[in-house]
Amino acid sequence: MTNGGRLSGKVSLITGAAHGIGRATAVWFAREGARLVVSDVDGAALEKCHAELAESGAEVTTVIADVSDSAQRAAWSRRPSMSTTGWTSWSPTLA
Repeated sequence: MTNGGRLSGKVSLITGAAHGIGRATAVWFAREGARLVVSDVDGAALEKCHAELAESGAEVTTVIADVSDSAQRAAWSRRPSMSTTGWTSWSPTLA
């Protein structure tokens, strides 16, 4: 992935990132230098996507969530802030 691309210094949140258009968007944004937060309901496929993006040099974190579920969207919005040095996978915990 490139540093200094059109999206360098930007953070992009991409839903549906494990497959299809969402995955293609994540790859493209990473090539353009974006820091990524990728989300999908398919945890296994999302982790594979994360590994491939990270291996190519992208700065990426994952959120396993169904963004059509308002409780999961609310939990996602309360997530800990992410720093450039400590991004990890995160799954919302619903109370």
